[in-house]
Amino acid sequence: MSSQEEGVMMTDIFRYLGGFAVLLVILPFAAVATGAQLALVVYALDDVVVLSKLLYYIGLIALIISIIAYIVKDVKTTKFGFSFSLIFSSIGIMILDYDMIATDEMKAYYILATLMFLLMGVIMFYMFYKEDALAERTMNMFWLLTWIFYILAILFQAAYVQGDISDVRGSHLMESNVFLPQTMLLGGAMGIYFAILFVVKYLLKMQKFGRENIYKIIDLLLVFTWLLGLTYCVFVTLPQLYINGYVPSGVLGVLSNYILAIVMIQVTLMAVSVSPTIFYAILLIMLILHVIYEYAIK
Repeated sequence: MSSQEEGVMMTDIFRYLGGFAVLLVILPFAAVATGAQLALVVYALDDVVVLSKLLYYIGLIALIISIIAYIVKDVKTTKFGFSFSLIFSSIGIMILDYDMIATDEMKAYYILATLMFLLMGVIMFYMFYKEDALAERTMNMFWLLTWIFYILAILFQAAYVQGDISDVRGSHLMESNVFLPQTMLLGGAMGIYFAILFVVKYLLKMQKFGRENIYKIIDLLLVFTWLLGLTYCVFVTLPQLYINGYVPSGVLGVLSNYILAIVMIQVTLMAVSVSPTIFYAILLIMLILHVIYEYAIK
């Protein structure tokens, strides 16, 4: 076997095992995400909770298909799957009993946050559908708009959690980005910085400003920001939501238990300790190697 064939085989192994690592996180995260907890449990409308669950499940299935399509290098299905998942999931968590939310301001923040995610999904779907027909500048403009909507979504999520937008601080923008499982693939806790980097990148592209090295630096920052966000999600955000949240019953309740395949959680009177399982630690290493090779070295 030639060294080139060995290299291809290794990168494929990184891709498959890394994709499995992402899937294992998505499953429990989908169950304990704030949007799912509120729309399907805490503020669920008895008359339409079945519809809310159906839309949310469709979004989750589309997200899983998108990840699997990425693993097998089906780029088109990956793009459409992710955009569909954002659309259906955001609509699913919009359907709840708003009368149970404490203040009108919090209702507005919640609606605006979910609406921003919905608009992101719609824009992404349109871009991917018209990808061959749209000019590069138009594509850059749509991507810029998408990441601006994401920044707003993060801001409104934090405003909802804090109760007032004036109380939002930098740490809140990082910790509150948990309405949907898709946020994990959009930088997670580092999502605000992830989005800002993309805004800078597309602004530079639209102005045709900057040398190639500048884009390489931004891309490298995006890689490490994404990996930092994922790591924080696995070892901090996910265990916190699992321990402190309201886990839905049924299918999502079962999915939430997949966290036990990822991390070992020990709760004491003094603190909560979290450590990765050996099984997931190996998968996470494969994911890190894949992301660095695919988006930083290749």
